[in-house]
Amino acid sequence: MVARRRTARRDAAVLVAASLLIVALGVGCGRGTEAADPKPAQSDAGAVVPYTVQTLELPYASCGRPQRIGSAVYMTVSRGAGKGDSVIRYDLEARTTETLAEAPDPEIIGWFTVNQDWLVWSVGTELYARSSQTGEEQVASTTRDLYAPALNGDLLAWDDLTPERTHQIVIRDLATKETTAVAPLELPDLYNNFPTWNGDDLLWTDVTENTGHYRVYNSLTGDISDYTLSDIRFRYPGYALGLGERFYSINFDRTDEWDWSLQQVGYYAVGERRFVPIVPDGFVANSLRVTNEFVAIVDEQMRLTLRPADAPEGDSTVYEPIESSIDFVEASPDGTLIATHESTDGTPRCTLYLIEPK
Repeated sequence: MVARRRTARRDAAVLVAASLLIVALGVGCGRGTEAADPKPAQSDAGAVVPYTVQTLELPYASCGRPQRIGSAVYMTVSRGAGKGDSVIRYDLEARTTETLAEAPDPEIIGWFTVNQDWLVWSVGTELYARSSQTGEEQVASTTRDLYAPALNGDLLAWDDLTPERTHQIVIRDLATKETTAVAPLELPDLYNNFPTWNGDDLLWTDVTENTGHYRVYNSLTGDISDYTLSDIRFRYPGYALGLGERFYSINFDRTDEWDWSLQQVGYYAVGERRFVPIVPDGFVANSLRVTNEFVAIVDEQMRLTLRPADAPEGDSTVYEPIESSIDFVEASPDGTLIATHESTDGTPRCTLYLIEPK
């Protein structure tokens, strides 16, 4: 049981970037290196695949939750052993680095996300948001250290705590500084605590009694829709990511002890109200990300594979964009996937693979 729980925590960290909580052993600063003239990657058969891969090497022991906005990549990095974390902006064209925020020594940055309008990060139990236009900073919450914030324009969603220490999904309008409680979480844990945006809809998962739920809050109307799974083995979804009428998730078959080795990756087809697996039986995913073009999965061997996001049921198309193993993969608002791999020889160096659809 201990091993399973440890694995679950590790994989939950992969999915929500709790890797940012790891204290790095060393750090550097300055310019990164970039692969010259990236070319379309090739499949094993030599056919041209629908993406390009660009490689960056940066002089940091860790690069946490990298996300591309325009011509820059934003991420968290460690300032060194026993020191705090920073949020940086790496300019892909000028190849220069700018520090945007810092946690005091030896504090770490637990959560981080960004869009065109806002920079959001947490230190300890404080969740911060800063306007990219004005530089004005605000504290969105101070209730806990595990927020999993998700941005959609000015709207910031996360898993918050009530004064009674129960869990609830909340949305804050960062422009007006008004926070609204959306719904309680019946089974808060490392599987259900992660709301994500699907257009103007906020999606999260929950479990009541013996039924798994995908829950959707429409930020324009205030309505909540509920989609349930009760008559299949893997009926407890976690880490849901919406893409139109599909809710991609990693589903499990029990909740008394979430066994990571028993899972099913797939999507809930909203129109048909059923779950469709997209991996073979026995496949174990460590993390899942979705863009308009691809479903990105890191398996238990830390290998990254891509599947077309609009693939019809039964389609077996799988791409392997990176030959080596990776640590994590993140999705950017513009559809860029960024995989990361940290140095294993003790040198402060992390490698980023920018995977862009053609």
